[in-house]
Amino acid sequence: MVLTFLVVCHMSCKPVFISSIQSEYEALAYDEEVIVLQLNETIPKESIVLGEAKLRDGGFSLRCNKEALIDLAKQQARRWGGNIIKITKDKEPNFWDSCHRLNLQILRTKP
Repeated sequence: MVLTFLVVCHMSCKPVFISSIQSEYEALAYDEEVIVLQLNETIPKESIVLGEAKLRDGGFSLRCNKEALIDLAKQQARRWGGNIIKITKDKEPNFWDSCHRLNLQILRTKP
């Protein structure tokens, strides 16, 4: 019984990445740098918006702090060929939701 509960929790412990892509380029290498722009930082003028994403809790989650969500967003950005992530909404954990929630744009600087 306890083992079943732990397996179910482990399976549902991933943050949910909801995205809409507008443009896609060749994927970047897994170790290529992706710049993270915070709420108060400006997007470089030469950037192209590839898509938008929302990162939410996918159930009982233990890996949903801001750093973990940004790492997930960087992985997705590299898949789309993006090298910048712009955070557009940043909600801290609260009484109702123990996970961080982010909205962001995935961008690419013009080559």
